[in-house]
Amino acid sequence: MSASACALLLALTVTACGDDGVELPMAGDTEAVATYVDKNVGCQDTDFYTSSDLAEIRSEFSDAIDGGGDCDVDDDTDIDFLHVTDMTEFQKDLAASDESDDNGLMIGMNFVLDVDRDEHARTLLDAGLLYIDCEPGLEIPDTYTRVEAEAGCVLTNYERE
Repeated sequence: MSASACALLLALTVTACGDDGVELPMAGDTEAVATYVDKNVGCQDTDFYTSSDLAEIRSEFSDAIDGGGDCDVDDDTDIDFLHVTDMTEFQKDLAASDESDDNGLMIGMNFVLDVDRDEHARTLLDAGLLYIDCEPGLEIPDTYTRVEAEAGCVLTNYERE
């Protein structure tokens, strides 16, 4: 592995995992994120964002996003997914956005899922993902994982209502 790849992996590990040893799933690219979602919840259909869709998402939200799409789980449910190149930047952008209070965002080492259904979220928690929440002063009971992240965000397995 090259020195720059090792440095990037180390930076992502420190940012996403914290000092308590929490390890998150990692995906090599956008297609690997789609495969991860399909493997864990099953996708009837997967669509990837076009370059113009991606440019719009990046301009409205974060330059740290390099790909994404959505997985249609069934007729009423889909899971949006994003592959992220710089999790530190993504977390800072998330904290500054209107999306920071979306309690359906789940995070891996270098990807994010927007999960709307509790049953799928529980499956993904069991598969190693955590919620990312940037609400200031978020109270998390002691029985749940709490990992401090960037810009006041926390990673947790606590499911808010």
